[in-house]
Amino acid sequence: MAVFDTHRAFQALTDVGFSERQAQALIDVGGEGYGALATKSDLKALEQATKADLKALEQATKADLKALEQATKADLKALEQATKADIAAVREVMATKADLKDLELRITLRLGALIVGAAGVLAVLDFLP
Repeated sequence: MAVFDTHRAFQALTDVGFSERQAQALIDVGGEGYGALATKSDLKALEQATKADLKALEQATKADLKALEQATKADLKALEQATKADIAAVREVMATKADLKDLELRITLRLGALIVGAAGVLAVLDFLP
């Protein structure tokens, strides 16, 4: 940090015509803000700290992205398995509907055959004495 030479400033102000009281007041007021100024070494330290923070942030972001990618892959795998199970259930229902349709057709044919057979038996009984 740079050093403010108050004695030299006091001499310079009194040399140009400031009273000792005025010079002292000006140095007191100006000296308060002087400590808040950043030096080259302060800026260099801030630059190094900022670079370190950015590097840490980059590494943390990469780790977060990797974790997110893995979680997303796991979620997609679970969704894929659930979807496959749903598709299998739908296929099973569709197969059951097809089986029922086939069964309905066979029952209709057998019922038709029974009706025709019964009509034939009635016709034969009608001709018998």
